[in-house]
Order: sequence, then structure tokens, then C-alpha cells
Amino acid sequence: MRYHLWRVIGLSLIGMIAMVVGVSCNPSASPAVTTAAVTSPVTPTSTFTPPATSVSIPTVTVTPTEQPTPTGLQDQKSTPHWAEYEESLAESMLAGACPAGAESGCDALCEWVILGHREREVYVWALCQVAYSDTGPAASGPAVIRLSPGGKIEAVLIPRDGVYYGPDIRKLFPAGVRKKIRNIGAYFDSQAAMAHIALRRKNRAIPPMIVEKGTPLP
Repeated sequence: MRYHLWRVIGLSLIGMIAMVVGVSCNPSASPAVTTAAVTSPVTPTSTFTPPATSVSIPTVTVTPTEQPTPTGLQDQKSTPHWAEYEESLAESMLAGACPAGAESGCDALCEWVILGHREREVYVWALCQVAYSDTGPAASGPAVIRLSPGGKIEAVLIPRDGVYYGPDIRKLFPAGVRKKIRNIGAYFDSQAAMAHIALRRKNRAIPPMIVEKGTPLP
């Protein structure tokens, strides 16, 4: 009995061993396949958006500065009376060559110096010559320029010639101006004035010397 039991157990073990060896040696046996788990992509539930930053650009306003008033030739813009002075003096001093009231005015060139100023009267010594010729009519002498309350020229008075000259000088000019008239060479250079008129005749854009020097005109 015991022998028979051990025989059965031995045969069972031999059969199991044979089965294991057969499976191991069988090339047709399928190898074990391990399947990797496939995970689905994660969809974010919210997106972070950085806050927008606004940049304020300042507005710059450029205010033009006032340009200084130039001197010399360009001073004629700051002395608007000079052309009116010149034309009025020429019409009075060159009455025969430049009739008063002419539509085109008096085409003449003048140089003058201010000897004094009282209320609405300006006392000058002037030299004028027609513009069309350097040998044309010319005149030189004292004059009174009478201004309106607004500064416009109302009239130009000059002393008469001959026996009337002395009385008219005393009537038209105050004592201080009369003294300058008697010594006019110290205040007015006639040769320089004539040379400047000749220069202006070639270039009509050049103003009188009194304007170039920046002398204010009342």
C-alpha cells in the first residue's frame, strides 16, 4: 500500500515536470505581453492670462519762443514809420520834382537825423534826392514833422528861402534845435548821406542810415 502511494506521487511529479519543460521548450508558445496603460491628455480647465499693462505717453506741446528783433537792415520792420517819413520829407523838400499828392508818391531817397522832439512835433535835418538820377534834383535843410495823436504824419513844414528863412527858423523850431541847426555839421554828415543815397539807389532794399543805426522814430 505504501509503495503504491509513493509510486502515484512520483508519477504525478514526473508529469508536472514534463509539462513545465514542454511549455518552456515550445517555440510556438506566445510570450507574455505586458500592455502599458494609455493615459488621456489632461485638458486644462482654465488659462492664465497676464493682465495688460497700459503705458501712458505724455503729450509734449512745443511753444515757439519769440524771436529777438534783429538790428541793422531788418530793423525796418520794427520802425514802420520810416518809409512814411521818407516820402513825406521828399514831397516837401522836392516839391518841384515830386508833386504832393502824386498817385505813385515821390520816388526819392532821403537821409535824415532827428534834432529834437516835442509833443507831436519832430525836428529833423534831411537831405533828399530823386531816385532816378544821381545828378537829379536834391535838397537839404531843416524840417518839422507834425504827427497825429495816433502817430501818423499830418504835415511836414520847411522854412522858406531868402529873407523868410531866418524868421521861419525862429517860428518853427525851439531854441535848442535852432542851436543845432547853426552847427549842423556836428550832427549831420552830408557827404556820408549822399554816399548812402547812391548805395540805396543801386539796392532799394537798403533803408536809410537812421534805420540801420536803430534810432527810434516817434
